[in-house]
Amino acid sequence: NLVDVVHFDRCRIYLADIDTGRFSARIVRGFSLRPAEEASVDTSVGDGVVEIVAREQTPILVENASTAPEHLRSYGESLDMESYYAQPMTVRGRCIGVLVVSNTGPHRPITPDSIELLSTFVHQAGIAIENARFYASQERRYAELTTLYEVSRTLAATSGVQTAAATVNDLATKITDSDAGLLLLFDGEEEDCLSA
Repeated sequence: NLVDVVHFDRCRIYLADIDTGRFSARIVRGFSLRPAEEASVDTSVGDGVVEIVAREQTPILVENASTAPEHLRSYGESLDMESYYAQPMTVRGRCIGVLVVSNTGPHRPITPDSIELLSTFVHQAGIAIENARFYASQERRYAELTTLYEVSRTLAATSGVQTAAATVNDLATKITDSDAGLLLLFDGEEEDCLSA
């Protein structure tokens, strides 16, 4: 466990959604996850800690939140942190996540040694997350190609327009995991649609 190895009491990992690029807290340890905090964070605008770290791909160390600039202080106060460290998780020049760690006691400062050790683990974690995402996307792609192959094979064995249309409708319903489907065929002579 990353938090145990580098000796931090609390950890939050914000991960970027592959499609939208928005960050949301996915892994939380030592913090309570409030419904308001579950909202994703848009890194294209704003001056919050996660936004800044993700956008600039630069870590932020706040040693005393009460004397920090407003945007750093408000983030620390919202999570009851006196001091904290936020670091981007970058893979191939792209930020895929932001890790935020802190200690609960005032007599446990964040040291350069703990930051150095954490940085090593963050880099490795970023690569592992990216590899897991790549593997999942390959599995999805394989499932899509398998489905397309099955559709092609089934349609090739079908004869007649009505039978082919019914087969397409059945397969579309299955592919989309729908309860029902309706396929309309355009009749050029009658200029009308017929249900298959």
